[in-house]
Amino acid sequence: MTEQWRARIRIEAGPLETSCWIWTGPNSGNGYGRISIKHRQHAAHRIFYSLCRDAIPEGMQVDHLCRQRACVNPEHLDIVTPRENTRRGNGNAGINARKL
Repeated sequence: MTEQWRARIRIEAGPLETSCWIWTGPNSGNGYGRISIKHRQHAAHRIFYSLCRDAIPEGMQVDHLCRQRACVNPEHLDIVTPRENTRRGNGNAGINARKL
């Protein structure tokens, strides 16, 4: 069984209104899915983006437009700078950055 196939069976459809693909495999403890490839851990959303859309440029981050950390639907993922990812976030740093 290939790594891609094993990953595919660890996804459940999210609520119809969101169209999220929810990763049900291991996670990082803070909600982000983890995939092991050749004994190395990778963020599931980054792997799915790379497989389904394009390579992620060095220094860039993948932002969840749906705000669901476990989502791996490539249509819900956007490549952004770390600064933009922070600004879009719901944490204190993002809230304060949007005030400026």
